[in-house]
Parts: sequence; C-alpha cells; structure tokens
Amino acid sequence: MMQLITVPTIGSDGTLTLAGVSAGGSLTNIARFSTSAVNIDVPTSFNAAGDVSVAYDLYFTNQTASYIKSDGPSVSCPVKP
Repeated sequence: MMQLITVPTIGSDGTLTLAGVSAGGSLTNIARFSTSAVNIDVPTSFNAAGDVSVAYDLYFTNQTASYIKSDGPSVSCPVKP
C-alpha cells in the first residue's frame, strides 16, 4: 500500500512529475503535468457533484471489457446528429 509521501520533480522540459514512495522504498508515478497534458497514472475518482465535459473522444483501451456505469437512471442523447 502506498504511503502519503510524494516526491515532486521537474524535468528539463518543465514537466512536473509527482511520484509516491511505497513502503518498500520504490517510486511509483502518480501524475505528470505539462503545458499540453495532464497524465494520471493511478485510478481516479471525481467526488464533487456536477457535470463533466470532454472536448474530444473517450477511448477505452481495456481489451477485455469497458463499461460506462451509473448509480441511477441514465440517458445518452446526441446534441447534434
């Protein structure tokens, strides 16, 4: 289990990397922030209520199964055909 110790580093390109130190002492990347993207390397939850919008595609890379799940009624409606 990962402890709450993080190690921030800034690469020569300005990318900020946050890594967690595990109980065994190894580093595991948590997230990388650059001017063009944010990459999150651990499962992520968004706990605030509200809408989420995505400007482009959602691409599911799990070749076994991919799901979109809802805790309540759910409807998918295209805005523009």
